[in-house]
Amino acid sequence: MTIKEKINKFISEKKITHAEIGRGLNTSQQNVSRILGESGKVSLDFVVWLACEYPEIDLEKLIRDSDHVSIVRESPATYQKPRLKEKALEEIGAVLDKYM
Repeated sequence: MTIKEKINKFISEKKITHAEIGRGLNTSQQNVSRILGESGKVSLDFVVWLACEYPEIDLEKLIRDSDHVSIVRESPATYQKPRLKEKALEEIGAVLDKYM
């Protein structure tokens, strides 16, 4: 499964609309639909925002090319709200260092 497929599955299961994502990213629903559509590309900013908004997302499961279809952590996240973005970036960096 690709990163985009995993994200689409997650937002579908959580019943998150493209409009809600657009408001969070300060963009339009149409732009979110384009990004998550067939030819769109998911940016790092999008992934960081998603991980900050939904700390139950396991970034390693999202980024790693594996058979995992769920990107939800097996145990509850223990993030502290003020450091979410920094923590997400640290996790992305660690995963990329490990697999790239």
